[in-house]
Order: sequence, then structure tokens, then C-alpha cells
Amino acid sequence: MNQNRTALVMGIVLIILGVLFLVGQSLDFFQFGDLWPMIIIGIGGAFFLGMILGGKSTGGLAIPGSIISMVGLILLFQEITGWWDT
Repeated sequence: MNQNRTALVMGIVLIILGVLFLVGQSLDFFQFGDLWPMIIIGIGGAFFLGMILGGKSTGGLAIPGSIISMVGLILLFQEITGWWDT
């Protein structure tokens, strides 16, 4: 039952993201090229979510989650400001 609920939530999230991207491209208010580091930040967040849901034995997921999230934040800063030499 838990796996079905997870699949349903992920499906809804993907549909919402797809609609946002479609509307954003149609109305030209959201450019995916500017926010691509959010994908990397989301992957880092997935590690943290796995750590939270997994309990005490999955505490080690905090380390790669922190590293991936920080790399994503640095890339987002560079993308927004244009300071790629940082």
C-alpha cells in the first residue's frame, strides 16, 4: 500500500511539473535554462528525504545529500549572477 501511495504522489508531482513547464514556455515567464540547477538541488533533497523516511540506519545519506545540494546551490548562484569564475 505504501509503494502505491509513493507512486501516486510522484505521478502527481510529475504532472504538475509538466503543466508548469508547458504553461511557462507558452507564456514565456519561466525559462528552464535559467533554473536547471534546481534539478541537482532536488536530487540532494531526495537524499535527505530518503534519510528521513529510512530511519536511523540511513543517516549516512546526509553526507551525499549535503554535497549534492551545495553543488546545486553554487551552480544556481552562478547561473543567476553570471559569475562563472567563482
